[in-house]
Amino acid sequence: MFYIKIGLTLVACPQAPDPERVVKVWTPRGHRISSDDVKATLEVLVIPTASDTQIDTPVNHRQYVSNFRTRRIIAVISHRDELDHHEEGSVFVLKQKPQNHAYPESLEIQRVFPVCGDFSISMAQMRVGSGGGSQDRTGLRITVSPSPQDEPLSFYTQDVQGLQSLLGEYRRLKELSETSVPSSPSQTYSWLAPYATEHTLPIITSIPPDLRVLHQPLHERLSPASAGSPGDDTHDILLLRDDWVRTQAREQTRKGRAQLNIRVGSFNVNGQSPSQDLVSWVRGTSDYNGSHLIPPLKEQSPFSIGDIEKDPLDYSTTTSLSASDTPPIPSTPPQGLLYSTSTFREEAWCTAVFAALGEHQYEYTKLASKQLVGILIVVIVRKAIAHRFADVRTSTAGVGIMGVMGNKGGTAVQVVYKGGSGDDASESGGTVLTFVNSHLAAFDEMVDKRNSDFADLAKRLTFGLESGVTIWESDIIFWMGDLNYRVDQPDGDVRELLFEADQHRWARKSNLNALMAYDQLRNAMQSGQAFNHFSEHPITHPPSYRYSPGVLTDSLGYDVKRKPAWTDRILNLVGPTVTLQQHTYTSHAQITMSDHRPVSADFTLEVDIYNEKARLTAARSLYRQLQGLELESRKVGVEPEEVSFGKVRYQQRMTRTVRLRNDGKNPCVFRFVPPTPEGDISPPWLTIQPVTGILLPYRPLDVTLTINVDEGTPHYMRDLDCTLVLHTGPGLGKDRFIVVQGDYQPSCIGIPLVNLTALPGPIRTTWGQSNSKHNLNSPREVMRLVNWMMDNRLIEAFTELEEETTGCDKEASVFKLTSSLRASSLKSPEPSTSSTSPTASSIMTSPASASTLSKAASAPASVLKNPPAPEVPTLEDAAFTVRECLDTNAAFPSGLPPQAYGMILLELLENLVPEHVEIGPYSAVLDAFPIVNVNVWISVTAFLHYIVQQEEDRARMIAAVLAPVVLRDSPGTIVEKRRFVRFFIEA
Repeated sequence: MFYIKIGLTLVACPQAPDPERVVKVWTPRGHRISSDDVKATLEVLVIPTASDTQIDTPVNHRQYVSNFRTRRIIAVISHRDELDHHEEGSVFVLKQKPQNHAYPESLEIQRVFPVCGDFSISMAQMRVGSGGGSQDRTGLRITVSPSPQDEPLSFYTQDVQGLQSLLGEYRRLKELSETSVPSSPSQTYSWLAPYATEHTLPIITSIPPDLRVLHQPLHERLSPASAGSPGDDTHDILLLRDDWVRTQAREQTRKGRAQLNIRVGSFNVNGQSPSQDLVSWVRGTSDYNGSHLIPPLKEQSPFSIGDIEKDPLDYSTTTSLSASDTPPIPSTPPQGLLYSTSTFREEAWCTAVFAALGEHQYEYTKLASKQLVGILIVVIVRKAIAHRFADVRTSTAGVGIMGVMGNKGGTAVQVVYKGGSGDDASESGGTVLTFVNSHLAAFDEMVDKRNSDFADLAKRLTFGLESGVTIWESDIIFWMGDLNYRVDQPDGDVRELLFEADQHRWARKSNLNALMAYDQLRNAMQSGQAFNHFSEHPITHPPSYRYSPGVLTDSLGYDVKRKPAWTDRILNLVGPTVTLQQHTYTSHAQITMSDHRPVSADFTLEVDIYNEKARLTAARSLYRQLQGLELESRKVGVEPEEVSFGKVRYQQRMTRTVRLRNDGKNPCVFRFVPPTPEGDISPPWLTIQPVTGILLPYRPLDVTLTINVDEGTPHYMRDLDCTLVLHTGPGLGKDRFIVVQGDYQPSCIGIPLVNLTALPGPIRTTWGQSNSKHNLNSPREVMRLVNWMMDNRLIEAFTELEEETTGCDKEASVFKLTSSLRASSLKSPEPSTSSTSPTASSIMTSPASASTLSKAASAPASVLKNPPAPEVPTLEDAAFTVRECLDTNAAFPSGLPPQAYGMILLELLENLVPEHVEIGPYSAVLDAFPIVNVNVWISVTAFLHYIVQQEEDRARMIAAVLAPVVLRDSPGTIVEKRRFVRFFIEA
């Protein structure tokens, strides 16, 4: 006997619910009489992913069928309102409860799908091994698709008659939903709320939610809504409830945090057996910081493990580089070592990795490994903590020839780590770690195939047919391997920039960052075509591919027939329950046995220490607190309803707080919605945190409003006046309106140059006025900056940048930024540490605009290697002062660092070159400029021509800074744009 809950009653059913049984019940709270009818049921087996076409082997099939966890019942439920007789349908997916449950023969509701809109059910034939050596049998695949955006669910059945009955009822109700209109549109499918809100606890599980979903902002996962037009409240309530309970239960039961040191390495060994010392790759060394980008090779003997008298895990010593060549990094040894190679010689490579650990190899053990033809992943952990790793699972998927061969593909390992030192590991809550090693399609032009390979692996890498857990159901994912993404720049230009970076320290970061802007992987990540939401530490090492031991190499050792590229990468995707800090990311040029160089990264992972039983208990208690969440609430207050920010200046971040109050007896949900269906929740200069959430009775919640006018706010959208719409649900509850105002103080930044020349005076006092006389030839703001630089004879900065050292005057280091700040990632801004105060021409050596500096300054202090002391003003403060002087025509104060003037000048020059101007004959290009822009270009380049006369390299340095700013939207390669700038400043 099985039991299925309909409304609030338990109906006994022999084996499966009787399709003919009709049960009429009162809906929860007794608001109206309704009837919920079981129209059809079908016993099925769940298939983990829609891409599967078979159920493995006959033996696995027998286990699969006998396991209750794979069995489901699909039921079509009809609801008829007895007041207007409107009929609606829904499909329930039900699952048998475990044997240790109080009612083991009852069914729990797992998923609920309204039969409307894009929802669909389809069927197709499939073959399944029958076991016992007999021939395969034919069955039917059922695909349930909630919407085009959602992952479909797949099931298997051999009950043809039952499927026909189910599909017949589904089609009838689907047609009814398209032709019948209810008398109360706002209550459509609201009868499903009791099933979803009271009878399912989907998040009380040790399996984490999908990381891709968690990285999408919560308010973007809600149904579309706007002022006066609520969305799908049933769906929204479920989503908000589950997110709130999951987060609160974890926070309430957290006992502390545990740290796990992890070292990740990836090496495409090109089919070779180990024949070289792997110490630098296995033990870890810091980035090479010598006079060249690529260190000179040194003689090494195969399998040399160096001086074993020293601790091989003491990172302050190395075997391939002398201590003077490499500054020390933290000496805390890793608890987990993860290595991936493209090879089929697992035993030999494991032996080599353990040999590289020296005398400490006996402190480690292999936890797991998985191989797919030539792709191998190995997880090694300290024996002392090996007992804290559980539920080790592996997976493979091929994407090579014919889309399935293992010459390209991926292997994955998933483990559960239970932190804490005093708890019983069996009761400790776990953190799910997933590691993926992949080898994607090769060749420059195959970027679309690489993106497709990633999408294929993302679907097919699952851990067991029985559980159907995917790689995405993790707390953190490390994805590494030969991803094969290339650089979209000409071969000769790539080599020229790498050679310049090798010869000149000033070019090292700027040139690498310039190339990374054209890196196929970075662009795929930013556009969402592949590895969406993943992160990668800024790259400071040379390309890891392709080297050649032969004579056909360039001066850096790269094969002349293959363009250098960063093909070997280490990425991570971090969930909200863990914290990840990355210490290193480097390649190891000392290991030369392959045409690739191995790469490695060191991490510290912080995880929660909590008791799993306590978390489940807390979750159930929290669910009880949300009883009545589906009821309409009209007693929500907002204080204040009008918010004023006063005077607001460019890039001046300001915050205000609005308090929400629930004076009712039941909890309710809230969300900010757009005023119109096509509009945005807030203008670009305003952010809201949180945008949506749950309000408990008599527990106020503060919403933070942050205003910031920056480069993302066009000059014609800087009228700081808007009305926010706060919706509380469910139902057509009263919308609340919050008026937000600010008095924007006009700034010259972001204003077209021609508009500045039309003003009769400084923009702060004359914005909106027109010059009664003739317009200026150039903006007064640009001329003031150029004249100031000329008057101060700024001529020494480039020599100073070349002599950049470490550990000196803090105040000087605050005002020196390296070229990495101009990189698109903006993840690791590093103040320079020059021993002398910056001199004037360093205004053009820092390629960061003030808008970039604003983002860098708002980064957490842990990101900075040398964060300034609190009493020292930042470069952002100095740039703000210069900007204010330009906007008000005030005199420049003394003592400001030259870089502050340079940052503001770069901001003004961002709109200098019209969009899409092609770089042709250099002098003819100026014909496409407006006359004002021509005057500015001549003035600026004349000044730069003056300061580059003392040293040849200055022109190259300035071109590296100026070209990506002024020629940002112009077609052309990196080298072409730099040559264009140099033509004018060197002539």
